Amino acid sequence: MIYCKRPPDRQGHTPRWKNHFQNHQILKVKRRNGENFIVVGEKDWNAIEETLYLNQFPDLVKSIHDAHREPLEKGTALEDLDW
Repeated sequence: MIYCKRPPDRQGHTPRWKNHFQNHQILKVKRRNGENFIVVGEKDWNAIEETLYLNQFPDLVKSIHDAHREPLEKGTALEDLDW
């Protein structure tokens, strides 16, 4: 996580945080007055939202974990699925 005391566009230089979104890092902005806030890249936020949404369905989460533990030999090949 990268810490910043002022919004990045007001610092006058960008080397420290320039590529943090591409590296999936989080930018934490500390404020003197008011609550600190976090900045994440849009792709990362979309992934977080999807994870939160999918975790609302406990049976789906259990099914994903069960499938992850299942050996590949026991699975069904994609070409054998009836879409």
